Amino acid sequence: MTDESLMKKAKIRVGARIGFKIHVIAFVCVNILLIGIYFATGRGNYFWPIWAILGLGIGLLTHFIVHTFFFGNKIDEAVQAEYQRLKERQKMPNGDK
Repeated sequence: MTDESLMKKAKIRVGARIGFKIHVIAFVCVNILLIGIYFATGRGNYFWPIWAILGLGIGLLTHFIVHTFFFGNKIDEAVQAEYQRLKERQKMPNGDK
């Protein structure tokens, strides 16, 4: 692999990690907010924030599994293919097609 392709691959992987970290941060913040509301409103009959924690947790787990085990390499390939299309388009006399 050339340095340029390694750099592209590294950028893609870093972007994916950042996306997952953003998802984790949103998960934690939303659940802290909901738990805070639960405690601020007198802690009803049962711990209702568990439903949001479970639902958002399923989404977070799915994000992790799909990216890690199914589409990790396909994302790299898709970006490389798009890069090649853009490069070919740039070579055309009328590059805006």
